[in-house]
Amino acid sequence: MTHSQRTALSGLMAFFTATPMVFGWGTQGHRTVALVAQGIISPATAQAINDLTGGLQLTDLATCPDEIRVAQSTTSPNCRKVFPAKNPASEPWHFINLDVSTPSPNNTAEDQICASNCVVSKIVEFAAKVGDKTASKSDRLQALSYLVHFVGDVHQPLHAAERNKDEGGNKVFVKLNRKQVKLHAAWDTGIVLLIGPNESAIASAIAPEIATAKLETPKAASDWAHDWARESLTDAINAAYKGVPPTPVTTLDANYQAAAKTLIRTQLAKGGYRLAVLLDNAFAGK
Repeated sequence: MTHSQRTALSGLMAFFTATPMVFGWGTQGHRTVALVAQGIISPATAQAINDLTGGLQLTDLATCPDEIRVAQSTTSPNCRKVFPAKNPASEPWHFINLDVSTPSPNNTAEDQICASNCVVSKIVEFAAKVGDKTASKSDRLQALSYLVHFVGDVHQPLHAAERNKDEGGNKVFVKLNRKQVKLHAAWDTGIVLLIGPNESAIASAIAPEIATAKLETPKAASDWAHDWARESLTDAINAAYKGVPPTPVTTLDANYQAAAKTLIRTQLAKGGYRLAVLLDNAFAGK
């Protein structure tokens, strides 16, 4: 067994034995999106981020919004620099519950569901705040962390979908490699770890998907964020929920895992590229 295989196995064991809390992509997924973006942003944006963060990287900021959304969780030293206090009120900002029975909601329908308190509206809000030079440095720094995280979140299909009010698969249990987990958690972390043990390995593995993602023509932040939510809803219908009934517990077989890995690779790459575009635009004042 290679070192990478041992590391991946350790990560999977940790995933299966951890307390079942659900936080967007897991650490590896969020840090992968941030690392991909770091490799794409312009030198001017990289310098502006360094000046704002005092040397912290996007990867250092990527998981902070998860760490501060639960009052009893531990906050890492880097995240304490960004968020001195917890913010449990940020819980709804990580997702939008678009029902699979309405597969293609327009922007107005999304906004009605969101009520200015979901991942779509917060991406738009924090993209603007990052670029607002009249805002305080601390507010802009927190906005940057939120933006990095929420762009990752909206690219996880089950953060933009629900079926029969199952909270994005949080009420559906499946078996992944013989262990019972929530469907949502399988997509957050379990299947991500099948791609690679850490963000460096995953980003390297998805290089072809990153190259393809960079061919996309950007849109204005608001329109683009709405599109991303619709895209993830479609992915949830066609992949995450496909072949997985609410009950009984379903085994995610090799075919399901292969399809999920392919989609997750694409979504991580898209998330990284799209985040980089938002950051370049924000720091350029666009």
